[in-house]
Amino acid sequence: MSGVFAWSIGLNLLLVAVQTWAGWRYGSLALLSDAGHNAGDVAGLLLAWVAWSVSHWKPSGRFTYGMKGASTYAPIFQSVLILFAMGMIAWEAIGRLSGGVAMHLESTMTMAFAALGILINGGSAWLFLKNQGSDLNLKGAYLHLMADALVSVGVLVSAAVIAWTGWVWVDSVVSLGVCIWVLKSTWGLLSSSVRLALQAAPDEVDLDEIERALLAIEGVSEVHDLHVWNVGSAHTVLSCHLSISSPGSWEEILSQATHLVREDFGLDHSTIQIETGEGVQDQGQSEVGLNRKR
Repeated sequence: MSGVFAWSIGLNLLLVAVQTWAGWRYGSLALLSDAGHNAGDVAGLLLAWVAWSVSHWKPSGRFTYGMKGASTYAPIFQSVLILFAMGMIAWEAIGRLSGGVAMHLESTMTMAFAALGILINGGSAWLFLKNQGSDLNLKGAYLHLMADALVSVGVLVSAAVIAWTGWVWVDSVVSLGVCIWVLKSTWGLLSSSVRLALQAAPDEVDLDEIERALLAIEGVSEVHDLHVWNVGSAHTVLSCHLSISSPGSWEEILSQATHLVREDFGLDHSTIQIETGEGVQDQGQSEVGLNRKR
């Protein structure tokens, strides 16, 4: 993945420089808004690269999970940077519309640079496509690069409309549309990242369904202290206590429970504590395979 990050960052830095110059030279606020968003994404990609690298460090000392949690915070910083950039662009666009500011636009050149943005952002997003489903960090990079490609399509369309009609105000309207689009996608990433940082249960995990499945195991009378959370953005962990009616059946129940959460719910790392009227009977842990602590 390091090569993917390096190529994407390099290409987007080039795009930011070219679009900033072109937006200033030809008076396209839509093009400048696209460049501003791309600049935020470059910073976000750098943060994501660092977090991805650190999250693969091996466990050591007090960091018993390694540094997997590093990938939790990069999407938050990335989202804040983009929200700030879009706020500035929206402010300028509203100012132009309300003040009647008009600039001469070279629509042909604006369309050419927007097309370059489509190629670079679309190509960069394609590099992340294969791995974006396994990590929130990588998914954030992929979604923003795809959004950038679509935003560049909007810039190209606005330039074409201006060339056809002479309605320069379309540039500011498209800029606001760009901001709304980006804010919508960024808000989703930010909310997911915050929930991850607060150790909320992942959206794809149904705690009630897990509890019902565990209660359906013969001999289990109660499920409590059930927790499912992410360590980092791609490592899901479960822990729970199972109260059982017969102390002699704890081993079979533990085996069924660890197999159930692994096979039915895809949770490879689970810690399950068995309790009876006589107190704690045993604790089982599974990670990929089934291992027991005694």
